Amino acid sequence: MITEKINLTVKTKGYNSQWQASLSCYIPNVGITGKQEGGKRAVIVCPGGGYHDRAAHEDEPIALVFATAGIAAFVLNYSVAPATFPQAVCEAAEAVSIVRKNADKWGINPDKIAILGFSAGGHLAASLGVFYDKPAVLDNLGGSAEDYKPNGMVLCYPVITGGEKAHRGSFMHLLGDEHTLEKAAEFSIENLVSETTPPAFIFHTFEDTAVPVENSLYLATAMAKHKVNCELHIFPHGNHGVALANGVVGPYNEEARHWPELAKHWVLNY
Repeated sequence: MITEKINLTVKTKGYNSQWQASLSCYIPNVGITGKQEGGKRAVIVCPGGGYHDRAAHEDEPIALVFATAGIAAFVLNYSVAPATFPQAVCEAAEAVSIVRKNADKWGINPDKIAILGFSAGGHLAASLGVFYDKPAVLDNLGGSAEDYKPNGMVLCYPVITGGEKAHRGSFMHLLGDEHTLEKAAEFSIENLVSETTPPAFIFHTFEDTAVPVENSLYLATAMAKHKVNCELHIFPHGNHGVALANGVVGPYNEEARHWPELAKHWVLNY
């Protein structure tokens, strides 16, 4: 397996944190088979943490699950509070660009790079899916939308809405001093979906009390409205932050523990 750490360089206006954002790489040295003709599929993992932290159980353990399936995996160690929008989404865009530019070197299909996120990391992943072609990204990075667009999104109990069912803390950390209920609503992903939004695999647990299941339902409904392909799984039991749900990385959950296999199948076939 190829492992390396790449420091990111983008700095948006007003960014003054000492945190060094980076991309950790876990690239399997395996042959290309079946649906991976043209290069390995890739996923870029964004751990959750409410935009004020990065959850360790949602970073490297997740990447290794995908890497052992022959999928190139990357962990985005993105900036959190006091950094505010659009710093993290620009880092996500830079990460996609790095993977795409190194596709030949790493044996990756440049047209099959997905971004995967948990909770607030799911909001970050989905944000890239709707902001990749907007000035917030393009004016800070200087490339073209094609450089930064993820080809797919894997969203795990994602923060989506800034409305009634919002995880309010995530939006407070994302927006900092600019946070208001009205401003948070501008970052409700369900209102930003368009026909050009990448397809998605989404899972949530019905009993999630931190990020209500409506977040995923709103997004899936918006994607259906715009005819964007989406695979949605709602597991009946389990609260927020189940991670792999196998009792080692996250609490054991008989239903939700199947999501990694479902997601790997989706990544290999979307």
